[in-house]
Amino acid sequence: MQPGRKLRLLRGGNGSFDYSGNVSLTLGATHAAVIDGDAFYAGGIAIRDDSAAELASACIDWPKQRAVLEQLKAGKPARYRPFDWEAFDGSLEARSVLIEPKQIVILEGVYSARLEFSDLLDMRILLQAADDARLQRLLDRRHDRGLGAQMA
Repeated sequence: MQPGRKLRLLRGGNGSFDYSGNVSLTLGATHAAVIDGDAFYAGGIAIRDDSAAELASACIDWPKQRAVLEQLKAGKPARYRPFDWEAFDGSLEARSVLIEPKQIVILEGVYSARLEFSDLLDMRILLQAADDARLQRLLDRRHDRGLGAQMA
C-alpha cells in the first residue's frame, strides 16, 4: 500500500454520486478521485423476481470493482468500461474510464460497503436523505436512465 493512500466509500444511493463529486471538487482533483458505483451495474435488463439477497448479489459486478480498487490501492492507474445506461441492453460503453491513483479514492454507491471490500477500505460513510427527496431522485434517475419497468 502506498503511504497516505486512503480508499473511502460513500454509500447512500439516489444522490451519493453528486455528493461524492462535490467532496472531490472540494478536495481538489490532485487529491481525490471518485468511482461511480453505477458504472459497474450488472443486474441485467429483464424484470426479475429473485429474492432481495439474490438481486443485491447480482446487481453490481463487484469483482470488477474490486480489481479497480486493488490497482488504485497499490498506487497504479485503473481502467474499466462502464455499463451503457443509454443502450440499456446489458452492454458496456465503448469508451473506457481511466482512474488515476489519488491520495483519496471515493467509491460511491449503494452496494459499495460489501464485505468483499473490507480489506481495502479505510472508511465507510452512509448518507441518508429524507424519503421524499430519495423518491424524487429515484424517479428522476428512472427517466434519465431508461429504467422504466425495472423501478416501476
